[in-house]
Amino acid sequence: MITPTIGRIVLIFDRPGSADPQQPEPAIVCYVHTRRMINVAGFNAEGHVFRERNVRLIQDGDAVPKGEVRAEWMPYQKAVANGETAPVRHAAPRTHIEKIQADAKDSQADTPPSTAKKAVESFEGPQAPTMALGPAGTSSDDSPHPSAAVAPSSPPSGAHLVDELPHVPV
Repeated sequence: MITPTIGRIVLIFDRPGSADPQQPEPAIVCYVHTRRMINVAGFNAEGHVFRERNVRLIQDGDAVPKGEVRAEWMPYQKAVANGETAPVRHAAPRTHIEKIQADAKDSQADTPPSTAKKAVESFEGPQAPTMALGPAGTSSDDSPHPSAAVAPSSPPSGAHLVDELPHVPV
C-alpha cells in the first residue's frame, strides 16, 4: 500500500464532465482523509483546473468501482512500491541561502583579497571615505553632505538612453 501524502500526483478516472472518459486526468493530492480517501486538484484535457473532494484512492487489491470518481497511483509509482522498478534518485535539494553561501565561499577561496579589492575598485572607482548621513543629505553634524552640492560633469553611463525612449501614455 502506498501512503498518500499532500503534493503526490494521482490519476483521476470517471470524473463527470471529463472530455475523454477513456483517459485519466492528472491531479495533485491536496488533503488526506485516510489512506483510501483524498481531496485533489487536477487538470482536464484542455488544461483547466478542477477539484474533487472525498475521492476514493484505489490501492493494490481494491475492487475498482464502476461509475464512481476514483484516484489511482500512476503505473511508475505502483512499480516502485512493488519493487519492480528502482526509484529515480535526485540530488538533495539545497535551499537558496545554502547555494548563495556555497557560491560565496567558493569565490572567496578562488580569489585573493588584493585581487577582489582591485576588481571592486575597477568597477566602482576608488573607495571613498564613508560618512554617516542624517535626514535630507546632511551629515550627523548637520553640515551638508559634500556630494550634495557637486553636480556630475556628465550623465552616468546609459542615462542618455532614457531621453530617447518614446513617451507612452498610461
